[in-house]
Amino acid sequence: MEQVLDTLSYVKKFQGETILIKVGGEIVENPDGLKYLVNDIALLQSLGIYVVLVHGGGSVIKAELDHHNIPSEFVGGLRKTTPEMIDIVEMALVGRVNTKLVRAFNAHGVKAVGLSGADAETFLCRGLSPELGRVGEIMTVNSDLVKDLLYKDLLPLNSYLPVVASIGVGMQGKAYNVNADWAACKLAVSLGVKKLIYLTNAPGILDADKQLISEIDAGGLKALVDSGAATDGMVAKVNTIVEALKSGVLDVHVLDGNQNHVIIEELFTSGGVGTVCRARSELRSPVTEAKL
Repeated sequence: MEQVLDTLSYVKKFQGETILIKVGGEIVENPDGLKYLVNDIALLQSLGIYVVLVHGGGSVIKAELDHHNIPSEFVGGLRKTTPEMIDIVEMALVGRVNTKLVRAFNAHGVKAVGLSGADAETFLCRGLSPELGRVGEIMTVNSDLVKDLLYKDLLPLNSYLPVVASIGVGMQGKAYNVNADWAACKLAVSLGVKKLIYLTNAPGILDADKQLISEIDAGGLKALVDSGAATDGMVAKVNTIVEALKSGVLDVHVLDGNQNHVIIEELFTSGGVGTVCRARSELRSPVTEAKL
């Protein structure tokens, strides 16, 4: 009974709140991962929680580029994107991953609407660097369209689930490939979201010994990068987490999206299952202690 009451207290806490979830393409392409994601978001909506979903699609992009015999090159965890690549990237993210997600949610009774950061200039970008080509840095987030969909009704069940692909647009209408972690971070800040969830293929953030870190603050995240414990794509992810925490997001969770009900277990149990990041850590504790 105590565990039930504990869970109900978390449900009450989150009712009416908005959570932003970012998911990668590998999880979407995994039938189990996709099923777990759809089930958990449907459950969150039924509990009175508004949800926004931002997605990338690195594995799908790579497969499409390989099909066209175009090699991939990364700089600082970001994929160099030439003008000949951007149409393929946009097709992979918007035409394949986004539509697959929308179909899956709608089939489960969740009213999902697919869009990209180019729609209504949601992600207005400029080039991040000449070396990276058409990789975009988000300069402005116009979240009105997302809000219109998200808050259509006072009940989340009667509102839409915005499913946002990480494509941005420049002032002259050029498409940009936007890192999905940065897209999620920037949109979360614009929406005033207090809880941001990254679904990955790892159990959470790992230390230098590859052990799960249950809780970490912004200083600890920076130390992971400085020490070299965080490498490649995790460096970019850590930088987005630190930025989100600096900009008003209270909690950033990093979870294994291939685990059944991982979102529900993380949010509605006292122990949680992944890594929670905070601007300043309240607990330097094992996973058995409360995360919220």
